[in-house]
Amino acid sequence: MASVEAVEAVDRGGFRTGVPEHHPVKEVPRALRRLVRRGPAAEKDCHPLYSCLFAQGGGLPSVAAAALPFLTALASDPANGARVTSSN
Repeated sequence: MASVEAVEAVDRGGFRTGVPEHHPVKEVPRALRRLVRRGPAAEKDCHPLYSCLFAQGGGLPSVAAAALPFLTALASDPANGARVTSSN
């Protein structure tokens, strides 16, 4: 599992979010830390991170590349639980 310290160590200086005027790059590590601390999370816990990684018109903002290893670690950690949208 990726540690919170590893999240903090990423130099995000050259990265941009999908909507930087509303979701600055500094929000990405905050959202990742929140997901790590909370453990199994509901869909609503993922929205802050999604807002940073979403690019209007498609594509991925550059910060998504930096976040990918941490997202992969969260998704593959059985202690963290599944983060899937309910069909109900």
